[in-house]
Amino acid sequence: EIPSNVHRIHIRESSSSPRVTARIIKRYLDSGIQDILLVHPLANDLPAEWKNELSSIGVSVSKGKSPLRSSPFVHWISSAIEIAHSEECFSLESLLSFAVQRTIHLFESPSGLDISQSITSRPRNKKSFQSNIIFPKPDRDVLETLARDRRLIGGRGVLSDWLRAFSSDASESRDPIAHEQTQWWFLCILGALSPILDPRDSILLKDKSYSKGCFSGLELPFKINKSTPDSWLNNLVSMLNIENYSKFFDGEREDGMVGLQILMSELSKLRTYEKAMGITSPKNPQTWCEQVQSVIDSGKMPDVKSSNSSVLIKTPEDVLGSRFDRVIVVEPTTELWDLRVKIPPLLQEEERQKLGILRPDGPIRHVRHLLNSIFHSGEEVVIVDPTILDESSPPVAPYDEYWRENSESSSLPSFLTEDDFVENSGW
Repeated sequence: EIPSNVHRIHIRESSSSPRVTARIIKRYLDSGIQDILLVHPLANDLPAEWKNELSSIGVSVSKGKSPLRSSPFVHWISSAIEIAHSEECFSLESLLSFAVQRTIHLFESPSGLDISQSITSRPRNKKSFQSNIIFPKPDRDVLETLARDRRLIGGRGVLSDWLRAFSSDASESRDPIAHEQTQWWFLCILGALSPILDPRDSILLKDKSYSKGCFSGLELPFKINKSTPDSWLNNLVSMLNIENYSKFFDGEREDGMVGLQILMSELSKLRTYEKAMGITSPKNPQTWCEQVQSVIDSGKMPDVKSSNSSVLIKTPEDVLGSRFDRVIVVEPTTELWDLRVKIPPLLQEEERQKLGILRPDGPIRHVRHLLNSIFHSGEEVVIVDPTILDESSPPVAPYDEYWRENSESSSLPSFLTEDDFVENSGW
């Protein structure tokens, strides 16, 4: 039975729903109502026209549950892992993107190296430079030139080609200082990533010929991290200085922190489960990287709404057990309510009926339950309904059933008065 406080607002076209709904909400807000619920099947990913209409009356629309990697911290942690382990590991694109980001630091920059004596002692070096003190610093032109001239394409086994390219004599290049600084930066990156590098790549770091400066000939010092993959990640997180990153943060600071907390929490839960089941945490770099990337790929950022918002937007499933002063229901159409039955593999219809699983009327029964809950969730419930006047928007079956079995309320919703109507015309 439908309560007497449920009202239908018939509209001529489904496309008018956002505009009409915004008018209703505006009237509620103007009358002092501060507890309003908008029920939309796509509440977690509202179409643009809905966002625009709601924003025009000052209603903030949440972003929905975005992927965990939308957090800047998580994104760049994932990118660091992809440099070491992915189908495109050590590709030019991955190195360039990591070279320009300033959200995370993989290593603590060492003190500058004075190469003045080394370069002046070589007779063919006639050039003068602004500074003979070098630091680990990437240069985009150097990376692009090496990748183009040496035909360096990302993928497994390419690291040795990069190391040979960097360690080749750069004294005749246009900017040998930039070459050596980029070489040093690359070595520092590799040393920092050592715990998650492929073992065959880690061995290359022990070859002293690769750490010889391509211009000065001096040994370029870099630290090889010998910790476990889990310790590597914990150390990377501990190096983050949120306050200092605020002025050049890649994204919203709050999103970065929330995403990082979710990632570390999920990994902590995973390690707890593994320990309880007697499973050893992965020590193999590739297995560890795949596991962490899987956690990132499956993770979601929370849907954070403003705590002082007068209007909440929820899916029908999220309304269960809720209570509001005013509830507005939109889009009760077949297009947005999925009633398809997902058939399990290897089971015939007769077997499913015998086992009592996934009844063919399951989705219909579920929608009936949702509608009944919605109709009883507010002191006043308004449905913006295009299904009667718009033939292109047929109603979802359980909704149609309700109105065939129950009569509409004869009273007006509270946001309307008789003065809102003119003769032979609607509101």
